[in-house]
Amino acid sequence: MTKRVWSTEEKARIVLEGLTTSIQMSELCRKHNLNHAQYYSWRNQFLEAGKRGLVRGATSSEEALQVEINDLKQLVADLTIANSALKKTFLSGRSGKRW
Repeated sequence: MTKRVWSTEEKARIVLEGLTTSIQMSELCRKHNLNHAQYYSWRNQFLEAGKRGLVRGATSSEEALQVEINDLKQLVADLTIANSALKKTFLSGRSGKRW
């Protein structure tokens, strides 16, 4: 017996059907040839994802991007300081000649 692979859209549609209708869970699972435990797992994942979507502020991917931006800004600042020091060292060795 092959294992059925459900698309994200199918899972969402089934979970929403379970949440928005008065159909008995056993009937819903029988209708879609689905195990009760699998339905409840999908429902819990669906509800948790919905809660995360309602949280104010940055998402984890936005936070990661902001950390990367801050790291890159610090790197630019460090390289600018190093470049300036190298220019001063080079210019002092050329007896005051300009670039």
